Amino acid sequence: MTNFSGLPLLTISATNYLLPDTVKGLSFWLQDVAAVGTYALSGLTVPIRTIGWGWTAGSQSAGWGSGGGSGSVTISSITADRIIGSFTASMVANSGTASGPLTVSGSFSLGRRP
Repeated sequence: MTNFSGLPLLTISATNYLLPDTVKGLSFWLQDVAAVGTYALSGLTVPIRTIGWGWTAGSQSAGWGSGGGSGSVTISSITADRIIGSFTASMVANSGTASGPLTVSGSFSLGRRP
């Protein structure tokens, strides 16, 4: 998949729906990440590589993003049907009632669709 810049785009999104009205989500938008390696997060500088986290509960919400923060995504294996890696990010509050920095880290092993 490519986007407006013509660069390959890898998107990863995970959402957790908690009843009755709470949603939490983590998303990645990673341009030009098509091989094993460590990629610095760039905010809105091309190639755009960002991580965001947020939640909504009823009428309240909060969001954090890596734009203005720091971090990286490491791809340790990538094939036509699977991508494996890890991430770390220090994110800044950017919406709703979010305040202060938020640090996240983790790993992933995900199936891919063509």
